[in-house]
Amino acid sequence: MPSKVSPEVPPAIDEAVDEAIDADEGSAVGFFWVTSRGVYLGGPLIWSSASEVLLTSEGVRISGSRGELPGPHGESPEPREEFWATWEDVRAVTVTGAKVVSMARRVLSKVVEIGLAAIEVLAIDPLSMTVTVETSTETVEVTVHCAVDIGYTERDADLSHRLLERCGTGDFPAEEIRQWLLALPLDRAKLSAPERERLLRQWAGGAE
Repeated sequence: MPSKVSPEVPPAIDEAVDEAIDADEGSAVGFFWVTSRGVYLGGPLIWSSASEVLLTSEGVRISGSRGELPGPHGESPEPREEFWATWEDVRAVTVTGAKVVSMARRVLSKVVEIGLAAIEVLAIDPLSMTVTVETSTETVEVTVHCAVDIGYTERDADLSHRLLERCGTGDFPAEEIRQWLLALPLDRAKLSAPERERLLRQWAGGAE
């Protein structure tokens, strides 16, 4: 049985922390948030009760908290020990529980979201998904927050799963993806659906 970490979602988002994601000069492509540090599954760690999964050219790193509630006096939970595995040791990296919506639903949700935002500042419950990393000696399961606020298209999700299959063969193209981000003009970090699909297909090895 995998060890599971399921963080509690905070009641509201700290605006300064929320803006830190955008300030990282990253770009969302499918399940992935690409930064100069590497490729996150979901998003980078922005809440103390969350976990983050970072894919680099060397392997997989998981860090964050154990997901417990704060103590009786409001003290922060103990941090989860960092997990690290090289690609030679990784057998599989999989994602479950990612919210998939139609393209029409994404557009409608964004219009509604913009309208509400113009009226008031809302508390947001971030989407999350479960990441499971299997190695030759253990299986680790954590919950991460998504880098999107509505959900993934079916095509984005399918191609993301295919790209993750490369983790099990030790040739996940983390450095290729990172270099793509570094060469990207800052005003081009937000991609259209066709652009995301083209990149995911390319990184997955030409998957159709």
